[in-house]
Amino acid sequence: MEILDQKNQIMGMAAKAHEANEARVNFFTNISHEFRTPLTLILGPVEDLMEKKKLPPGTNHLSLIHKNASRLLKLVDQLIDFRKIEANKMKIQAAQMDLIAFTTEIVESYRLIAAKKNIDLQVITRERFLNTWFDPALFDKVVFNVLSNAMKFTGENGSIAVHILKNNYQNEAIIKVEDTGRGMSREEQDRIFDLYYQGNQPYMSSSSGIGLALTKDFLKLHKGNITVTSTPGKGLRIAIHVPLTL
Repeated sequence: MEILDQKNQIMGMAAKAHEANEARVNFFTNISHEFRTPLTLILGPVEDLMEKKKLPPGTNHLSLIHKNASRLLKLVDQLIDFRKIEANKMKIQAAQMDLIAFTTEIVESYRLIAAKKNIDLQVITRERFLNTWFDPALFDKVVFNVLSNAMKFTGENGSIAVHILKNNYQNEAIIKVEDTGRGMSREEQDRIFDLYYQGNQPYMSSSSGIGLALTKDFLKLHKGNITVTSTPGKGLRIAIHVPLTL
């Protein structure tokens, strides 16, 4: 009888712990959405004012407000995505698309930033097109996160090469992003995709430690993978692997 009481007590404690965790997750998700709404309400009028005044980006206080509000909105969106994955509620909506055209369009959006740092930004591929099944909304975040990382840590007069390959043996597409940045140690490579990891170097401390961890999770949903190789002082290579069919 005593053993049965102890078992029931343990089960009751486990149930309460589960309920507490569910409440924590729900609270975190709800508060993230609450943050998102006012941020979008800030960004809308700021963008309208910038358009009416025809002010170039980065030259006024409105641009500063827009930049930092956008940064906060991105962080909130990452937190929402993370909670969806943690709760196993993130589902992919795949469509067959040309991965080369899709990736090139994202790369082109970085031209202005690259020009400001005099970074040679290239897309390199032997394929004319590469039809692949993927969720465009999630895969946009995958490529964006990897490119943002490369752009952030590549210094002036450096280079970033985006190679798009087809691996017929593994029936997969590969996007390799190679930069000439600072590179990283073996320890950092082993942990770069860990949640909240910000690295040991001062130049990495401004990262939230969420983006690349989410990138790995997004690729898992596609039955894909992401790898990193680097030599300190000689840049970084991140390879995105995604099956041609799901």
